[in-house]
Amino acid sequence: MFILIYPTIEVHPKLFFFTQLPKFIKLCHDQMWKIRKSCADEFTPVSCLVSSGVRRRLLSPLFLGLLRDGSQWVREAAFQSLGPFISTLWTPPSRHSYKTSPGKWSSRTWK
Repeated sequence: MFILIYPTIEVHPKLFFFTQLPKFIKLCHDQMWKIRKSCADEFTPVSCLVSSGVRRRLLSPLFLGLLRDGSQWVREAAFQSLGPFISTLWTPPSRHSYKTSPGKWSSRTWK
């Protein structure tokens, strides 16, 4: 199973926390490096879907694990996502912006 989060799809943070986040965490520890690389690529959008406490307690250590991964490709993807992920740690939880691809920005807002 692979999680794709498109900028046009919004998921309620609580629903994501209880249903998809456990699966994402499991995929970050998958044996296949391509799966872990995909998780590193999608880390910032996932971070935007959870609270700041979850980002600090669960996602930060998980991201550090990807930065130290045994695969060069996973580490490279994690380092490319590092800046956008760090920006979600200090942005107010009601509004997050991240770069989806070169030259394209997306934002998510929940009321």
